[in-house]
Amino acid sequence: MGFVVIMLGCLGPFQAEYHRNFLSEGFDDVELRMVGPTRTVVTKSEPRGFRITIPPQKENLGVVGFVPQFKVRGDFEITLAYEILEREKPETGGGVGVSLYLTSDTPTKEAVHLIRVLSAKGNERVWATRMTTDEEGKRVKLSDEGIPFNALSGRLRCTRTGSKVTYSCAEEDGPFQEVHSDDFGTEELNMVRVGLENGNSKLPIDARFTDLTIRADELPGPSTAKPPQSASRLSWAIWGIVAFIVIGGFAYWRSRQSASHAESV
Repeated sequence: MGFVVIMLGCLGPFQAEYHRNFLSEGFDDVELRMVGPTRTVVTKSEPRGFRITIPPQKENLGVVGFVPQFKVRGDFEITLAYEILEREKPETGGGVGVSLYLTSDTPTKEAVHLIRVLSAKGNERVWATRMTTDEEGKRVKLSDEGIPFNALSGRLRCTRTGSKVTYSCAEEDGPFQEVHSDDFGTEELNMVRVGLENGNSKLPIDARFTDLTIRADELPGPSTAKPPQSASRLSWAIWGIVAFIVIGGFAYWRSRQSASHAESV
């Protein structure tokens, strides 16, 4: 039973997990849905990940991406793995890249934005931005911090412990480095958006998403109709171990019974 206890604790401090390996499993049509102006966008599940391509546009385009159909409650750790295939330096705007955008269930629509971006100045960076809504109803930045980052393949991560959110990034399988941290409150997340951003411009951008992992205290919503994927696999593993122990124990008991009977004869 000690092994089972260790397995049950494999999620660390989190009680729920959603994981999608886009390389082997493709896009999740049940738990995820596309968002944004997708009419002129090409999406495709490929052996190397879920690919979103924004071709050159006739007019400025907003963010295109996908969101989980469930909410995120309590402490969390959200990790996105990506590969940028093609992009062009914008002349103006906030830059082009891939992003994580989280909003909490609050009247002021508290949000955090983490993006791997190529800016109009030609800078390759990861930017972390904390946003809210002021008394006049305008979206304002509470913080805006970035670090140099040149790799085209990497990972973005947002982690919340208590009310503190930490933004991190990593090159592929390299160690994570902290970009910034902010107070974000403890309210439930009502949106987690994985985005492909062309800086609200007409520029093309092409990227693959290879992995998405969301760990949290709770993941309420449609996904709770069945156990999270990793939890489901874990349950089967545990039951397999229990079955192995029971069958093995029964076989051992039968062999001992047969040996005892043979000796008595």
